[in-house]
Amino acid sequence: MDYKEILKKYWFAIVIGFALTFGLIYFISDTLKNQVNGLKNADGQDVVFSYNEEQYTADQLYDEVYETLGIGAVLPVFELEVYKDSTEITKAMQSDAKTQADLIVANLKSQVGENWKEALDTILIQQGYLTSTGEKGLEEYLLIELSREAVERAYILDNKELYEKYMSEESPRLVSHILVKMADADNPTEEETAKLEAVKKALGETGAVFSDVASEYSDDGSKENGGSLGMVTKTSNEQFVPEFRDLTYTIGTGETTEWFKTDYGYHIIRIDATTIEEFMELDNYDIFNAIFEENPKLRLDITWDQIQAQKITFGDDETLNKEIKEHYTGKGE
Repeated sequence: MDYKEILKKYWFAIVIGFALTFGLIYFISDTLKNQVNGLKNADGQDVVFSYNEEQYTADQLYDEVYETLGIGAVLPVFELEVYKDSTEITKAMQSDAKTQADLIVANLKSQVGENWKEALDTILIQQGYLTSTGEKGLEEYLLIELSREAVERAYILDNKELYEKYMSEESPRLVSHILVKMADADNPTEEETAKLEAVKKALGETGAVFSDVASEYSDDGSKENGGSLGMVTKTSNEQFVPEFRDLTYTIGTGETTEWFKTDYGYHIIRIDATTIEEFMELDNYDIFNAIFEENPKLRLDITWDQIQAQKITFGDDETLNKEIKEHYTGKGE
Protein backbone atom coordinates (compact mmCIF):
# COMPACT_ATOMS: atom_id res chain seq x y z
CA MET A 1 0.00 0.00 0.00
CA ASP A 2 1.38 3.39 -0.98
CA TYR A 3 0.33 6.09 1.48
CA LYS A 4 0.75 8.85 -1.09
CA GLU A 5 -1.68 7.13 -3.44
CA ILE A 6 -4.31 7.06 -0.68
CA LEU A 7 -3.98 10.81 -0.26
CA LYS A 8 -4.24 11.43 -3.98
CA LYS A 9 -7.28 9.18 -4.26
CA TYR A 10 -9.19 10.96 -1.52
CA TRP A 11 -7.81 14.50 -1.69
CA PHE A 12 -11.19 16.20 -2.12
CA ALA A 13 -12.88 14.57 0.87
CA ILE A 14 -9.76 15.16 2.95
CA VAL A 15 -9.91 18.89 2.22
CA ILE A 16 -13.65 19.01 2.88
CA GLY A 17 -13.26 17.04 6.11
CA PHE A 18 -10.56 19.36 7.32
CA ALA A 19 -12.61 22.36 6.27
CA LEU A 20 -15.68 21.12 8.12
CA THR A 21 -13.61 20.69 11.24
CA PHE A 22 -12.39 24.26 11.13
CA GLY A 23 -15.51 25.92 9.73
CA LEU A 24 -14.10 26.68 6.25
CA ILE A 25 -16.72 24.85 4.22
CA TYR A 26 -17.87 27.97 2.38
CA PHE A 27 -14.38 28.82 1.22
CA ILE A 28 -13.64 25.29 0.06
CA SER A 29 -16.94 24.76 -1.72
CA ASP A 30 -16.66 28.11 -3.45
CA THR A 31 -13.06 27.60 -4.49
CA LEU A 32 -13.58 24.06 -5.76
CA LYS A 33 -17.05 24.47 -7.23
CA ASN A 34 -15.80 23.76 -10.74
CA GLN A 35 -14.74 20.18 -9.99
CA VAL A 36 -14.29 18.22 -13.21
CA ASN A 37 -14.97 14.52 -13.63
CA GLY A 38 -13.39 12.37 -16.33
CA LEU A 39 -10.92 14.90 -17.74
CA LYS A 40 -7.26 14.15 -18.38
CA ASN A 41 -4.43 16.60 -19.09
CA ALA A 42 -1.90 16.41 -21.89
CA ASP A 43 0.21 13.96 -19.92
CA GLY A 44 -2.72 11.61 -19.36
CA GLN A 45 -3.13 12.44 -15.66
CA ASP A 46 -6.60 12.67 -14.12
CA VAL A 47 -7.85 16.24 -13.75
CA VAL A 48 -9.71 16.52 -10.46
CA PHE A 49 -10.82 20.16 -10.72
CA SER A 50 -10.29 23.33 -12.70
CA TYR A 51 -10.10 26.90 -11.48
CA ASN A 52 -9.39 30.15 -13.35
CA GLU A 53 -8.88 28.08 -16.51
CA GLU A 54 -6.15 26.04 -14.80
CA GLN A 55 -6.50 22.27 -14.55
CA TYR A 56 -5.30 20.52 -11.39
CA THR A 57 -4.35 16.86 -11.14
CA ALA A 58 -4.43 14.48 -8.18
CA ASP A 59 -0.65 14.79 -7.88
CA GLN A 60 -0.89 18.57 -7.67
CA LEU A 61 -3.72 18.43 -5.18
CA TYR A 62 -1.81 15.94 -3.05
CA ASP A 63 1.11 18.37 -2.94
CA GLU A 64 -1.22 21.25 -2.07
CA VAL A 65 -3.04 19.36 0.70
CA TYR A 66 0.12 17.94 2.23
CA GLU A 67 2.20 21.11 1.99
CA THR A 68 -0.61 23.37 3.22
CA LEU A 69 -2.28 21.27 5.90
CA GLY A 70 0.47 18.80 6.82
CA ILE A 71 0.07 15.14 7.78
CA GLY A 72 -2.48 15.99 10.47
CA ALA A 73 -5.11 16.52 7.78
CA VAL A 74 -4.70 13.07 6.30
CA LEU A 75 -3.74 10.81 9.22
CA PRO A 76 -7.39 9.85 9.98
CA VAL A 77 -7.79 8.59 6.41
CA PHE A 78 -4.47 6.78 6.51
CA GLU A 79 -5.11 5.04 9.83
CA LEU A 80 -8.49 3.75 8.69
CA GLU A 81 -6.74 2.23 5.68
CA VAL A 82 -4.16 0.65 7.98
CA TYR A 83 -6.79 -1.09 10.12
CA LYS A 84 -9.34 -1.86 7.39
CA ASP A 85 -8.01 -5.38 6.74
CA SER A 86 -5.99 -5.80 9.92
CA THR A 87 -7.98 -8.69 11.40
CA GLU A 88 -10.72 -11.17 10.60
CA ILE A 89 -14.24 -9.76 10.85
CA THR A 90 -16.40 -11.96 13.07
CA LYS A 91 -20.18 -12.23 13.16
CA ALA A 92 -20.09 -10.72 16.64
CA MET A 93 -18.23 -7.67 15.29
CA GLN A 94 -20.76 -7.31 12.45
CA SER A 95 -23.62 -7.50 14.93
CA ASP A 96 -21.94 -4.96 17.22
CA ALA A 97 -21.34 -2.55 14.33
CA LYS A 98 -24.99 -2.85 13.24
CA THR A 99 -26.23 -2.19 16.78
CA GLN A 100 -23.96 0.84 17.20
CA ALA A 101 -24.94 2.18 13.76
CA ASP A 102 -28.66 1.88 14.55
CA LEU A 103 -28.17 3.82 17.80
CA ILE A 104 -26.17 6.57 16.07
CA VAL A 105 -28.74 6.93 13.27
CA ALA A 106 -31.62 7.04 15.76
CA ASN A 107 -29.81 9.74 17.74
CA LEU A 108 -29.12 11.80 14.60
CA LYS A 109 -32.75 11.55 13.51
CA SER A 110 -33.90 12.83 16.90
CA GLN A 111 -31.37 15.68 16.86
CA VAL A 112 -31.41 16.97 13.26
CA GLY A 113 -34.60 15.48 11.81
CA GLU A 114 -34.85 15.09 8.04
CA ASN A 115 -31.27 16.27 7.52
CA TRP A 116 -29.83 13.28 9.37
CA LYS A 117 -28.32 11.72 6.24
CA GLU A 118 -26.32 14.83 5.43
CA ALA A 119 -25.22 15.06 9.07
CA LEU A 120 -24.12 11.42 9.01
CA ASP A 121 -22.05 11.87 5.85
CA THR A 122 -20.41 14.94 7.38
CA ILE A 123 -19.48 12.93 10.47
CA LEU A 124 -17.99 10.15 8.33
CA ILE A 125 -15.84 12.64 6.40
CA GLN A 126 -14.68 14.28 9.62
CA GLN A 127 -13.67 10.86 10.93
CA GLY A 128 -11.67 10.22 7.76
CA TYR A 129 -13.96 7.57 6.26
CA LEU A 130 -14.35 8.32 2.58
CA THR A 131 -15.13 5.00 0.88
CA SER A 132 -18.92 4.88 1.40
CA THR A 133 -21.68 7.12 2.69
CA GLY A 134 -24.92 6.70 4.59
CA GLU A 135 -25.74 3.82 6.91
CA LYS A 136 -23.60 1.45 4.84
CA GLY A 137 -20.60 3.73 5.27
CA LEU A 138 -21.28 4.07 8.99
CA GLU A 139 -21.33 0.30 9.52
CA GLU A 140 -18.13 -0.09 7.49
CA TYR A 141 -16.43 2.64 9.52
CA LEU A 142 -17.53 1.08 12.81
CA LEU A 143 -16.24 -2.32 11.68
CA ILE A 144 -12.83 -0.78 11.04
CA GLU A 145 -12.85 0.78 14.51
CA LEU A 146 -13.83 -2.58 16.03
CA SER A 147 -10.98 -4.18 14.08
CA ARG A 148 -8.62 -1.58 15.47
CA GLU A 149 -9.78 -2.30 19.01
CA ALA A 150 -9.27 -6.04 18.45
CA VAL A 151 -5.73 -5.45 17.16
CA GLU A 152 -4.92 -3.14 20.07
CA ARG A 153 -6.17 -5.61 22.68
CA ALA A 154 -4.29 -8.50 21.08
CA TYR A 155 -1.11 -6.42 21.07
CA ILE A 156 -1.47 -5.64 24.78
CA LEU A 157 -2.20 -9.26 25.66
CA ASP A 158 0.89 -10.34 23.72
CA ASN A 159 3.05 -7.85 25.62
CA LYS A 160 2.43 -8.46 29.31
CA GLU A 161 4.94 -5.81 30.34
CA LEU A 162 2.41 -3.24 29.12
CA TYR A 163 -0.10 -4.13 31.82
CA GLU A 164 1.66 -6.07 34.58
CA LYS A 165 2.83 -2.91 36.38
CA TYR A 166 -0.65 -1.35 36.17
CA MET A 167 -2.31 -4.55 37.41
CA SER A 168 0.14 -4.80 40.29
CA GLU A 169 -0.16 -1.18 41.39
CA GLU A 170 -3.88 -0.58 40.86
CA SER A 171 -5.38 -4.09 41.18
CA PRO A 172 -8.40 -3.23 39.00
CA ARG A 173 -11.58 -5.19 39.60
CA LEU A 174 -15.20 -5.09 38.51
CA VAL A 175 -17.37 -4.38 41.52
CA SER A 176 -21.13 -4.73 42.01
CA HIS A 177 -23.24 -4.03 45.06
CA ILE A 178 -26.73 -3.83 46.44
CA LEU A 179 -27.85 -1.04 48.74
CA VAL A 180 -30.93 -1.17 50.92
CA LYS A 181 -31.30 2.46 51.85
CA MET A 182 -32.29 3.44 55.39
CA ALA A 183 -32.93 6.83 56.94
CA ASP A 184 -31.25 5.62 60.15
CA ALA A 185 -29.43 2.31 59.75
CA ASP A 186 -29.18 1.95 63.53
CA ASN A 187 -32.94 2.17 63.86
CA PRO A 188 -34.49 0.78 60.67
CA THR A 189 -38.23 0.96 60.14
CA GLU A 190 -40.32 -2.18 59.73
CA GLU A 191 -40.57 -1.49 56.00
CA GLU A 192 -36.79 -1.10 55.65
CA THR A 193 -36.15 -4.26 57.66
CA ALA A 194 -38.66 -6.19 55.58
CA LYS A 195 -36.97 -5.11 52.37
CA LEU A 196 -33.53 -6.11 53.66
CA GLU A 197 -34.86 -9.57 54.55
CA ALA A 198 -36.49 -9.86 51.11
CA VAL A 199 -33.18 -9.12 49.41
CA LYS A 200 -31.35 -11.65 51.58
CA LYS A 201 -33.97 -14.27 50.73
CA ALA A 202 -33.74 -13.51 47.00
CA LEU A 203 -29.94 -13.85 47.04
CA GLY A 204 -30.20 -17.12 48.94
CA GLU A 205 -32.48 -18.83 46.46
CA THR A 206 -31.05 -21.59 44.27
CA GLY A 207 -29.76 -20.19 40.99
CA ALA A 208 -30.06 -16.58 42.15
CA VAL A 209 -28.18 -14.10 39.95
CA PHE A 210 -26.70 -11.17 41.85
CA SER A 211 -27.28 -8.68 39.01
CA ASP A 212 -30.95 -9.65 38.71
CA VAL A 213 -31.52 -9.19 42.42
CA ALA A 214 -29.69 -5.84 42.32
CA SER A 215 -31.83 -4.67 39.40
CA GLU A 216 -34.98 -5.47 41.33
CA TYR A 217 -34.10 -4.30 44.82
CA SER A 218 -31.06 -1.97 45.01
CA ASP A 219 -31.77 1.59 46.13
CA ASP A 220 -29.17 3.46 44.08
CA GLY A 221 -28.46 4.29 40.45
CA SER A 222 -26.35 1.19 39.89
CA LYS A 223 -29.52 -0.92 39.80
CA GLU A 224 -29.91 0.15 36.15
CA ASN A 225 -26.67 -1.77 35.45
CA GLY A 226 -27.43 -4.79 37.60
CA GLY A 227 -25.69 -3.24 40.58
CA SER A 228 -22.42 -2.76 38.69
CA LEU A 229 -20.17 0.08 39.83
CA GLY A 230 -17.78 -0.61 36.95
CA MET A 231 -14.03 -0.91 37.35
CA VAL A 232 -12.62 0.01 40.73
CA THR A 233 -8.90 0.50 41.34
CA LYS A 234 -6.80 1.12 44.41
CA THR A 235 -6.99 4.83 43.54
CA SER A 236 -10.70 5.07 42.76
CA ASN A 237 -11.60 2.92 45.78
CA GLU A 238 -10.79 5.94 47.94
CA GLN A 239 -14.01 7.63 46.78
CA PHE A 240 -16.16 5.22 48.78
CA VAL A 241 -17.12 5.51 52.42
CA PRO A 242 -14.63 3.79 54.80
CA GLU A 243 -16.84 0.80 55.52
CA PHE A 244 -17.18 0.12 51.79
CA ARG A 245 -13.58 0.66 50.69
CA ASP A 246 -12.25 -1.47 53.56
CA LEU A 247 -14.03 -4.51 52.11
CA THR A 248 -13.50 -4.01 48.36
CA TYR A 249 -10.22 -5.91 48.37
CA THR A 250 -11.06 -8.60 50.90
CA ILE A 251 -12.75 -10.99 48.44
CA GLY A 252 -12.04 -12.49 45.04
CA THR A 253 -13.90 -13.04 41.78
CA GLY A 254 -17.40 -14.45 42.24
CA GLU A 255 -17.39 -13.84 46.00
CA THR A 256 -19.62 -11.56 48.07
CA THR A 257 -19.04 -9.83 51.38
CA GLU A 258 -21.29 -10.08 54.37
CA TRP A 259 -23.90 -7.37 54.73
CA PHE A 260 -22.45 -4.25 56.30
CA LYS A 261 -23.83 -0.97 57.57
CA THR A 262 -23.01 2.62 56.52
CA ASP A 263 -24.75 5.95 56.96
CA TYR A 264 -26.70 5.12 53.79
CA GLY A 265 -28.10 1.80 54.92
CA TYR A 266 -27.02 -1.81 54.40
CA HIS A 267 -24.75 -2.94 51.55
CA ILE A 268 -23.40 -6.14 50.11
CA ILE A 269 -20.49 -6.24 47.62
CA ARG A 270 -19.74 -8.76 44.87
CA ILE A 271 -16.52 -8.95 42.82
CA ASP A 272 -17.19 -9.83 39.16
CA ALA A 273 -13.65 -9.82 37.71
CA THR A 274 -10.04 -9.27 38.78
CA THR A 275 -8.00 -10.29 35.70
CA ILE A 276 -7.91 -9.02 32.11
CA GLU A 277 -9.30 -12.35 30.92
CA GLU A 278 -12.23 -12.13 33.32
CA PHE A 279 -12.95 -8.56 32.25
CA MET A 280 -13.04 -9.67 28.61
CA GLU A 281 -15.34 -12.60 29.37
CA LEU A 282 -17.84 -10.02 30.62
CA ASP A 283 -17.31 -7.82 27.53
CA ASN A 284 -15.80 -5.12 29.70
CA TYR A 285 -12.69 -3.42 28.31
CA ASP A 286 -12.14 -0.68 30.88
CA ILE A 287 -8.72 -2.12 31.73
CA PHE A 288 -7.50 -1.51 28.17
CA ASN A 289 -8.74 2.09 28.27
CA ALA A 290 -6.89 2.60 31.55
CA ILE A 291 -3.69 1.14 30.06
CA PHE A 292 -3.90 3.54 27.14
CA GLU A 293 -4.37 6.44 29.55
CA GLU A 294 -1.26 5.32 31.42
CA ASN A 295 0.72 5.13 28.16
CA PRO A 296 -0.46 7.82 25.68
CA LYS A 297 2.11 6.73 23.07
CA LEU A 298 0.93 3.11 23.00
CA ARG A 299 -1.61 3.57 20.19
CA LEU A 300 1.10 5.13 18.02
CA ASP A 301 3.36 2.14 18.72
CA ILE A 302 0.61 -0.31 17.77
CA THR A 303 -0.19 1.54 14.54
CA TRP A 304 3.49 1.65 13.59
CA ASP A 305 3.66 -2.09 14.26
CA GLN A 306 0.76 -2.56 11.82
CA ILE A 307 2.41 -0.31 9.23
CA GLN A 308 5.52 -2.44 9.33
CA ALA A 309 3.60 -5.74 9.38
CA GLN A 310 1.61 -4.72 6.30
CA LYS A 311 4.73 -3.33 4.57
CA ILE A 312 3.05 0.01 3.93
CA THR A 313 5.15 2.42 1.92
CA PHE A 314 5.05 6.18 1.48
CA GLY A 315 6.34 6.57 -2.05
CA ASP A 316 9.57 8.44 -2.77
CA ASP A 317 8.72 11.59 -0.82
CA GLU A 318 11.57 11.76 1.69
CA THR A 319 10.00 14.58 3.69
CA LEU A 320 6.72 12.69 4.04
CA ASN A 321 8.56 9.49 4.98
CA LYS A 322 10.42 11.36 7.68
CA GLU A 323 7.31 13.07 9.09
CA ILE A 324 5.26 9.85 9.17
CA LYS A 325 8.00 7.91 10.92
CA GLU A 326 8.59 10.75 13.36
CA HIS A 327 4.86 10.95 14.14
CA TYR A 328 4.64 7.28 15.11
CA THR A 329 8.09 6.58 16.51
CA GLY A 330 9.47 9.96 17.57
CA LYS A 331 12.38 9.38 15.21
CA GLY A 332 12.51 10.82 11.75
CA GLU A 333 15.52 8.85 10.55
